[in-house]
Amino acid sequence: MDKKVTKSPSHQVTNDSVIGYRFSHTVNRQPPTGYALLRPKGVPSKVEGRSLLVFILTWLILLQTLSYAAEPLIVDHNAVQEFEQIPAEWLDCVKNMFLIHTGQSHGFQVPRGLEELEFLDNIYDVEITTGDYPAGTDVFKISRGLLSQYNSWINLLSPDSYWNTESGLDNVRRTLNYYRDKGIKVDAILHTWCWHLRTWSKEQLDAYFSALGTLEAEYPEVTFVYMTDTADYNSGYGYNRHQRNDEIRQYCLENNKVLFDFGELECWSLDGTEENTYDYIGRQIPVWHQDWSSGAENYYGHINKEGAVMKAKAMWWLMARLAGWEGVTDDNFTLGDVSGNGLINTYDASLTAQYAVGLITLTDKQKRAADVSGQNEINTHDASLIAKHAVRLIRNFAGQ
Repeated sequence: MDKKVTKSPSHQVTNDSVIGYRFSHTVNRQPPTGYALLRPKGVPSKVEGRSLLVFILTWLILLQTLSYAAEPLIVDHNAVQEFEQIPAEWLDCVKNMFLIHTGQSHGFQVPRGLEELEFLDNIYDVEITTGDYPAGTDVFKISRGLLSQYNSWINLLSPDSYWNTESGLDNVRRTLNYYRDKGIKVDAILHTWCWHLRTWSKEQLDAYFSALGTLEAEYPEVTFVYMTDTADYNSGYGYNRHQRNDEIRQYCLENNKVLFDFGELECWSLDGTEENTYDYIGRQIPVWHQDWSSGAENYYGHINKEGAVMKAKAMWWLMARLAGWEGVTDDNFTLGDVSGNGLINTYDASLTAQYAVGLITLTDKQKRAADVSGQNEINTHDASLIAKHAVRLIRNFAGQ
């Protein structure tokens, strides 16, 4: 018998490996006789006082910059609860974006949910095709097709037609090259599972990670969205599916990927307060919630209309985040903690330095955290102060 539990967790992405650096040095300490002082080419052999400090801080910032990537982005039931709070300006940004959304029968859920959502409120305007680039302006554009070796559009795609074979990978490459040659920006691309993971092994899933990694390296300008499988089935099938889905979640968290958690979305009630589970050898396994069963039909891809709309809301949330919206946040911040991970380290200094020279953008909240000098202007001096704080050369900022 299915068991209901009431809770509403959210993915909390932490980085316990991020710590501040400590170092000490002795002034005028020389290397042993017969040894050369190792230094980057072009750096003077005698670097003293303030110059030494700047040199060390610069290299700490550089090392942190090289060590960090974008944080993972997880789309789960909490995204649906935030849907109504997406600002209008970010919805407008999504209407200038293009998504390639492939899959088999379960792949109908999001596109047809998007059409239903537009019917309910035309602010969520979409244009969906099964092949070439959708027409129209100021609409969220989606194609469900890939270009085959015969240069014809194909849809209802299995894993073999997307990533699980070399010919499938070539379908993706051919499609992305086609749009690139036409000057059309593909913002994101994904493939929906269709009960595959109820029987798949970890080794098969590793091939999925490897294949998408290959495509990511070839097309760094495109966001490859990872997916979990449907949460249908209980017993052993459901447990195998649960294990594979969890491995996808863990991989995305550890490797800073974008995940549309298709299965997790199905386990929660319409109001987002109740997760459905079943008992399997003493373990509570998340499973499909009954709210999505009543009136389920194949038109929506094995889910009811409410479930399709629910996933459409999650997709609008995802695209708004990819456009640059930071999500629903509070106004609390800590001076120096530009990344918002609860720590002040040289990564925060790196973010501030990159913003100061125009390499990246920061949210308003991040800017307030970066302005540690209290001058209402973010520059490399702020980055230097944050780096000094990270290595314990100063204890407080001017704004504290």
